[in-house]
Amino acid sequence: MFEVEMKARVTNLHALHEFLSSNNFEKKTYETIDYYFKHPCRDFIPRDEELRVRIEKENNIPRILVTYKGSSLSKDRSAREEIEIPVTSIGIIKLLMGLGFEIDLVKRKKGFIFSKKDLKISVCEVSGILQRKLINLGHFVEVEKLVKRKEDINHAREEILNILRSLPGVGGIETKYYTELVKELAEKTHI
Repeated sequence: MFEVEMKARVTNLHALHEFLSSNNFEKKTYETIDYYFKHPCRDFIPRDEELRVRIEKENNIPRILVTYKGSSLSKDRSAREEIEIPVTSIGIIKLLMGLGFEIDLVKRKKGFIFSKKDLKISVCEVSGILQRKLINLGHFVEVEKLVKRKEDINHAREEILNILRSLPGVGGIETKYYTELVKELAEKTHI
């Protein structure tokens, strides 16, 4: 499976919510806490890979996922291979740490998911914890589609880009990962 996703900063939260709510999207509340891990033997950053454990709630229904994201398949970083496995215990974090993995960063997203058919639009407030300091990134909108074949990635990217351009209250596309934004802001604030 390939995740195709683009995000942008929200410039007018009210206008965006009003638009999505009035266009027949199913709306759910959600919250995620992501634990990003460092590998004990290889550096994920230059390889553009991620390993995370996600604890999420959609409409107060909890779920735990272990996710590997491969390196980006496009210059704009909108498409990656994604392998996601549901697990039943947060003990997976302890297991990974016992194997030598270390928590690099914790990211939190809280907001709403608007969905229609195979399209998912998330409107969320994003923050991160790095070196025990809270870093607030603000509000973002994410548009995501999952595709089964590499050949479908470009079509999905164009569709997502057109959707983002049509949404009110949305700024420019953000191509950096949230983890990068948290680290950059942390450096600027001298953590």
